[in-house]
Amino acid sequence: MQATTTENKPFDVFPGNGFQPVDDKVMPFLKMSAAEMEVFPLVNNFDPVANDFVPGIADFFASAAGRKNFRKQMLDFLATDKYRG
Repeated sequence: MQATTTENKPFDVFPGNGFQPVDDKVMPFLKMSAAEMEVFPLVNNFDPVANDFVPGIADFFASAAGRKNFRKQMLDFLATDKYRG
């Protein structure tokens, strides 16, 4: 699973065994201000660096191992900041 910086540079959200936060401003601000707001992460196959959609998404979803890994990473990610999804 990857995310992009504000400069559109991709990075791995789960490098090795750890977790790299995807947002260091909005979520801390919402927590600090006790805002009653939910954040819903977006998952898509758009590559902002190439400015195009990533081909082969059907192959990814056709793979049982790929789907299993994606589900695990998504559940782990959603738990990091109590995101909804």
